[in-house]
Amino acid sequence: MKEALNTACLVAQLLEREGSPVLVVEAEARDLSILVTSLALIILDPDTRTLHGFEALVEREWVQAGHPFWSRHGPTQGEAGGQVAPVFLLFLDCVFQIYSQFPCSFEFTEKLLVVLADHSVASNFGTFLCDCEKERQEQRVREETVSLWSYLNQVEILCQHLNPLYLPHPAVIWPSVAPMSLELWTMYFLRWVQAPALAAVAQERRRIGEIVERNKAAQVTATRLRRELQELMEEAVQLGILEKEEEVEDLEYVVKEEETEAEVTSNEMVNVVKSHPLEV
Repeated sequence: MKEALNTACLVAQLLEREGSPVLVVEAEARDLSILVTSLALIILDPDTRTLHGFEALVEREWVQAGHPFWSRHGPTQGEAGGQVAPVFLLFLDCVFQIYSQFPCSFEFTEKLLVVLADHSVASNFGTFLCDCEKERQEQRVREETVSLWSYLNQVEILCQHLNPLYLPHPAVIWPSVAPMSLELWTMYFLRWVQAPALAAVAQERRRIGEIVERNKAAQVTATRLRRELQELMEEAVQLGILEKEEEVEDLEYVVKEEETEAEVTSNEMVNVVKSHPLEV
């Protein structure tokens, strides 16, 4: 995992800071090259950190590019056993590492990563069937099965994977690859062992969502009150009750107070995220 993230960061650095073209070479270009380029895109492109953008990334870079899902997730015994390798799971784990370092930069939560990991191994949908597009056409996968994306994009399912802390981050994000920055993906690897603890995590997430919604409502109210205050001040200036300079000073004071309150609220939400032992 560390090497995959380190290589992806190197590719992103060459593209972003040095403007150098990068060629990622692999024998069949269907495993590690896809892994590295996909992680580099997540680092560089904020659209891939949105829910629909991430779905498009997986579909384009993994499914349509021909990652052999069947061979990599097939039986471990016999001749096919030598082709088994959890490359896609490694990719999702690396995405989780980046997500855990930048929880406000992703529109989706790690729950979506767990869903994709499960469906890539065994699924009622046809998205991850076969090893390439040619095999899918021969097996009439698209005609005979339903796409996983059509299920995930239903409103009642989609809302379950939205991150309440998401704030669009147009800049490049640079994850740390130091050993102390990497952590166990608890929600996937320990979900059957620590069910009560994971339930506590879900409760914390709901509490964070409530804080975010209250903050949004407060911001709407503050905007309305600021507009009313400005109208009253303009009327007071016209009536000669208030000087123009006093109006400007009062408005600057109100804006400064609102910025301070917004910063305190933001710090409270970050502290809630960091307070849970499973998310540190």
